[in-house]
Amino acid sequence: MHKTVDITNLAYRTGCSVSDVHLAGRKLFEQLSGEDSDLTKALIQASSSSGLDPQHVLMILKVMAEDFQQSVDAEEPGTLAQSLQDMAEDSVQRLKATSIRARDAVSSIDVDALRSKGEEIADNIRSNIAAIDLGPIRERAIEAGETIIEKVRLTKPGQAGKGNSKSSETRNG
Repeated sequence: MHKTVDITNLAYRTGCSVSDVHLAGRKLFEQLSGEDSDLTKALIQASSSSGLDPQHVLMILKVMAEDFQQSVDAEEPGTLAQSLQDMAEDSVQRLKATSIRARDAVSSIDVDALRSKGEEIADNIRSNIAAIDLGPIRERAIEAGETIIEKVRLTKPGQAGKGNSKSSETRNG
């Protein structure tokens, strides 16, 4: 309410104190924004809450309505239009500054140095891979294979492939 309505001016124009106008206005609009938004009930509630006569509360409402009917100068400081314009101009300036910083940062990148560094890393990886001794791995793989073959040989002849003979009989029969 403080941003939209000049409460001090409103109090002066209605002959009420600033605190009474503030309290009455708050209660009036709270009541009007509720489920039961009856204007008469809202005026009575605002009057009883603030201690003002209902006619004073009605006068506050009328003065506010007059103020809202006046056109707002978009160039006036503090208006929504001026605030939006200021924010837009500030945003454009920030975007321009960010764009300049980004362009400067990108232009300072040495692409040839990056390419050279990448090639150096790739060569290093290739030489590390080439240096790996695959002999022990090969020997382990051979040993594991031989162990599996040996276990298959040691399995009883009647059990080895028992499941397969049934399925082949079913297919043939």
